[in-house]
Amino acid sequence: MNVLAHSFLSDAGNKGENPAACGGTAKKNVCVFWAGSGLALGFETFHNYKMGIFNLFSRETDKRTSKRKTGDIGENIFVKHIVKHKYRVLDRNYLKKWGEIDIVAEKNGVIHFFEIKTVTHETENPEENVHFWKRKRLVRVIEIYLAEKHIPETTSWQVDVGAVFLDLAGGKHTIRITEDIDINE
Repeated sequence: MNVLAHSFLSDAGNKGENPAACGGTAKKNVCVFWAGSGLALGFETFHNYKMGIFNLFSRETDKRTSKRKTGDIGENIFVKHIVKHKYRVLDRNYLKKWGEIDIVAEKNGVIHFFEIKTVTHETENPEENVHFWKRKRLVRVIEIYLAEKHIPETTSWQVDVGAVFLDLAGGKHTIRITEDIDINE
């Protein structure tokens, strides 16, 4: 069976007769497929054109949970906030198998490791969610970060907790930063 594809819409803006161009790097294309005498129209994704694997009519979906999406929104808001306050963001979502640092930033020669807690409901202290074991994992990830980035041992650093309170209905937010938390508690 001969399969031809024609791309009508492409994120890259090109139209072509090449099936690989129809999928390639573009995330969502509307394609028409001629397979023998049949005609199929839909969203497609080519996973591996050379192997002949086609997923017709599939839509690329966001697999993040709603909690993760809310956290990502909070982190983006927080980054904009600290940049306005003269922090220089060095890294985001630095991940190791035993933990993650949400944001690494520098201000006045001090490196700040931020743990961000985003909430959409009334709670007094989301910072309390940075419990003992989370702090222990943070210490381990921070040690690896400092070593991997070749940061001198004499460089000052601290762990801060950023609380982002989101009012989704009103489209507003409030930010609170608890600086230099005790990671050995």
